Amino acid sequence: MKYDKNGLLTIDDVVVKTDSNGKQRSDAWVGRFDVNCSGDMLELEKFKDTVKYMNKLLKESGVVNRLGDPVRYRVECKGRKPVEKRINPRTGNEYGYKRFGDIVGGISNAGMIDAYIYTRPTRSAS
Repeated sequence: MKYDKNGLLTIDDVVVKTDSNGKQRSDAWVGRFDVNCSGDMLELEKFKDTVKYMNKLLKESGVVNRLGDPVRYRVECKGRKPVEKRINPRTGNEYGYKRFGDIVGGISNAGMIDAYIYTRPTRSAS
């Protein structure tokens, strides 16, 4: 790591995750999967099974974080590229997304799926 004269980390050491098109992505982002491609859907299911198996191993080995809570992970799928857009009755404009990036009509209306892996918040029963 390199620091400047003020003791701050230089921007050269910061790594930003990008997809194949150069768009910046979160560290939690795994990939984009096409709903119409059976190979992509198979890959997504394999990924989910891998996380499920990883959680099983974490549970068996009793891994805990610094607070003493068990460590588990979850896969979140977000719909992208809506197949059917809706018409706003007030303005007459088409829209495909709600607030916070959720797709209108749910995951069944998605043309693509973005997968993310997050730490699942678990609290030990005490």
